[in-house]
Amino acid sequence: MDLNEIQCFKHVAEAGSFSRAARQSRIPKSTLSRKVSDLETRLGVTLLPVFLGHEEVQKNQLMMVMKNWGADREPVHAVYPDQPYLPLKIRLFLDFLKKAFK
Repeated sequence: MDLNEIQCFKHVAEAGSFSRAARQSRIPKSTLSRKVSDLETRLGVTLLPVFLGHEEVQKNQLMMVMKNWGADREPVHAVYPDQPYLPLKIRLFLDFLKKAFK
């Protein structure tokens, strides 16, 4: 097992994002991404935001391995072009985001 991969995984997990981890560790984001991906493939474990895997966890298709751990929350902004009306697909997506990020 490559200790650099584990260190990169740790940087990303603690920072909460690849971009922040790259800034804090001064490791290029592409390097962090590749190292984490290699480790995830080798171990069969992945960094995944809870809102993306929530249903699978509820159905016991995925198992949380770090239940009491969480990264700092970041504000999320949804932006879209100014239009005279809001298309249904955008309205539905915004409703999904509101529910997912409560």
